[in-house]
Amino acid sequence: MKDLLKHQIVKHKRPIKYLIAGGTAAFTDLSLLYIATDILGIWYLFSACLAFVVAFFVSFFLQKFWTFRDNDQEQIYKQLGAYLAVALANFTLNAALMYIFVDGLRIWYMLAQFMISGLIACESYFVYKLLIFNRENRSVKGKLKILIATGIYPPDIGGPAQYAKNLAEQLENQGHQIEVLSYRMEKKLPIGIRHILYFFRVIWNLNKVNLIIAFDTFSVGVPAALAAIIFNKKIIIRTGGDFLWESYVERSGNLVTLRQFYDIKPVLNLKEKIVFILSRYILRKSAAVVFSTAWQKEIFEKYYGLNSRRNYIVANYFAAEKPGEETVRAKRFLWAGRPIRLKNLERLKQAFNQARKIRPELSLNIIQGRPYEKLLEEIKGSYAVILPSLSEISPNFILDAIGCGRPFIMTEESGYYEMFKSIGIFIDPLDEEDIKNKILFLADDKNYLEYKDKVKNFSYKHTWSEIAGEFMNIYKNL
Repeated sequence: MKDLLKHQIVKHKRPIKYLIAGGTAAFTDLSLLYIATDILGIWYLFSACLAFVVAFFVSFFLQKFWTFRDNDQEQIYKQLGAYLAVALANFTLNAALMYIFVDGLRIWYMLAQFMISGLIACESYFVYKLLIFNRENRSVKGKLKILIATGIYPPDIGGPAQYAKNLAEQLENQGHQIEVLSYRMEKKLPIGIRHILYFFRVIWNLNKVNLIIAFDTFSVGVPAALAAIIFNKKIIIRTGGDFLWESYVERSGNLVTLRQFYDIKPVLNLKEKIVFILSRYILRKSAAVVFSTAWQKEIFEKYYGLNSRRNYIVANYFAAEKPGEETVRAKRFLWAGRPIRLKNLERLKQAFNQARKIRPELSLNIIQGRPYEKLLEEIKGSYAVILPSLSEISPNFILDAIGCGRPFIMTEESGYYEMFKSIGIFIDPLDEEDIKNKILFLADDKNYLEYKDKVKNFSYKHTWSEIAGEFMNIYKNL
């Protein structure tokens, strides 16, 4: 019996030491609070703060050097910061769970606190073991463990979902270990709550991660970057669109382009101010920021005050199918996307109505929420595609149109203007008359054939293998 007990103690030595260290810290906290307040007569709030600070350091040093036997001195300050962040996060989590257990589930508050304390103790143990005091987070023979943080991922629909999927597959083909962390129930939660939940999910998946690649600046970018900063992980932020500008346009109805938004610096509400502050913070603190076009890179560097030496351009994937000749059955223009204000759809409809008074055979096909394969079929069956958004950074819709051999009309407020100005038709998105005239211009058979040939002969190519290689080169420079 004694041998069995001894065996169990040895087997579970670290969890036992973890509980003893935690109990010692708790005893220190309560003892100092009592001594300072009742014996020394110090104000109880000051006593509580003093007791917390002393107990915090007792807990940290016992867990680091005794429980987990981590004698590394180089990382101690970063570990202290991470340990404090976990303590504050646990404080927030404790309050939230108490509310759920007591007010929501009607559990007696003392029992609720006992259950929650047990849950948090278990969670903290694994965070300390796998992240803060784990010295095994090293790449093996140049191969990395990469966490891809993305809001959407197939079967979700959209360009970012396809980008995350294809990059993950290509990096995996190169021998790296890939973990994809996408929004699940977070999609149904309000802003802020979903960020907190995703933050904890990122932390849970950080074991032995060498690099995080986050696919936006706010929805996953903020929680992923904060976790990376706290736990000393390298993170690359790929900007994609601009959540702040999109939110402002949608709320205010002020139809300004991306560049105008940052030039005029409109009055923001509290939510938008928080988004700006957090986005600026994580963009400045990230190991690297990746843009898909020089156009957006220039805007962000100017208005967010970014260090240009940490900013890179990785263009989107492009590989034209070079389709054969086909007969266009009708002059049907295609628009696809989300029906939000920055897409400028109402102005497009008005311009199209005016164009149809001159050319009644014209039609506009508006689609949304189609799977990628279905979208390609729609593009191939269209006369041309049109995208008159207030601004578009690097729309995959246009790349797909070129790949399918379709002429296109798009906003001149885009990172693609310089690249595609010789093969496409560009419009002023704020000028309804210009949109109408460009529609009529492309409806002319001679003009249509000219631009169709230009698109067909366009020879640019950028593969997923090249994209993955560019991300890995960025990592090597961090």
